[in-house]
Amino acid sequence: MTKPPACPRMVDVEVHLTDDTDKKNVQGNMTSPVGNGQILTFDNEHKGVCHDGFIINFNLTDETGTGYLFAPAAPDAMWAKPVEHFGESCPDEQHWNQFRAIEVCNGGNTLRVRNLNRKKRKFKFALRFTWSGQHGQDYAMYDPGGDNNNGTSRD
Repeated sequence: MTKPPACPRMVDVEVHLTDDTDKKNVQGNMTSPVGNGQILTFDNEHKGVCHDGFIINFNLTDETGTGYLFAPAAPDAMWAKPVEHFGESCPDEQHWNQFRAIEVCNGGNTLRVRNLNRKKRKFKFALRFTWSGQHGQDYAMYDPGGDNNNGTSRD
């Protein structure tokens, strides 16, 4: 008899925004147990336990002094799309049901995301931010990538 997967694995990803010379496309890096730099790698099996995907807390640190916060509505705070390779363009108003924003919390400093990780697939995502003095619906974006490595959860 196959053992059912455990609940989703909780992961904190620290997002450091480091350069906003171009307010529309900010630069940064990420540090976390699932990867550092620009690519996160997700494996459902961790320390002998098969998890049912992930709950990811993207915790924002704005090192630019601009006052960035995640966009207030979860669907506006992140776009995502599957890709064949990481050189493809970042998502443009796309949402992907395998990697989706579920909540903005902590005063706009944390974005909570559900990664089902049900299929082995590379993807790109764009984290979207508001900033002090922002006008209208302009958002700054930071666009890293992810790699769902196994898809060992239920389909």
